Amino acid sequence: MHSRRGSPRKPHGQGFIAPISANRAGFGGDVAVTFRGLPDGAAVEHGVLASRESVLPVIVSAGVDAPLAGALLAVEGRFADDTRTITGGLNQDITLIEGQNQTIFDTRRVDRLAMAVTEPAPFEVRVVETKAPVVRGARKHLRVTAIRAEGFTAPINVYVPFLPGGFGAGQVDIPENQTEADLVLEAKGDAPLGELPVVVQGASAGWLVCSPFAPIQVEAPWVTFAVANVEAEQGASAEAVVTLSHARD
Repeated sequence: MHSRRGSPRKPHGQGFIAPISANRAGFGGDVAVTFRGLPDGAAVEHGVLASRESVLPVIVSAGVDAPLAGALLAVEGRFADDTRTITGGLNQDITLIEGQNQTIFDTRRVDRLAMAVTEPAPFEVRVVETKAPVVRGARKHLRVTAIRAEGFTAPINVYVPFLPGGFGAGQVDIPENQTEADLVLEAKGDAPLGELPVVVQGASAGWLVCSPFAPIQVEAPWVTFAVANVEAEQGASAEAVVTLSHARD
């Protein structure tokens, strides 16, 4: 396993997204991930790495009273099926010297994840809770809000740092001195059904913070539409026949 974002920095009272990538060899199935050695006042939030996925989004956060500190975390992955004992740990190459065109000259392989608790960032981001699902083959607007510290007015770029296969999302800027914007989430025709935990990340003034997980329900479409081919002369009108079918009750 390795972290796809290097060493996380956790501002007081806020979170940071640190996707963990896992490479399975000789087996398939869900993988349970554990972290040991967190600094005082720090926490991690994540699910199980599903068998169909290779990347697990992990939110690391620190309470407002957490002391400034750093730590080297042990990360372990374990086959979630108790009938077999399969475990693995962190194995990550840290780039020490990088040249032009991203040519890497020297690396150091480590088995611990470095993390630090820092001073609070001047803003937070949140996804507004929604009860309406997103359906396969459609898009949904997610309202994202920013909580700004007094005096912080800079624009905030918001995007989804990780989505499983079958989903896509754009990015949006919360304008200067504004507190909300809409982000588009797309579910493709093969998107997995069920609950999708969505996390957004905000970037501004050198800071990166993420929202808590926001559960979005993914459902099959209720209806489908089919439009017959239509031909018409230039400047003339024509009728188009749309066939409506109930996809499910």
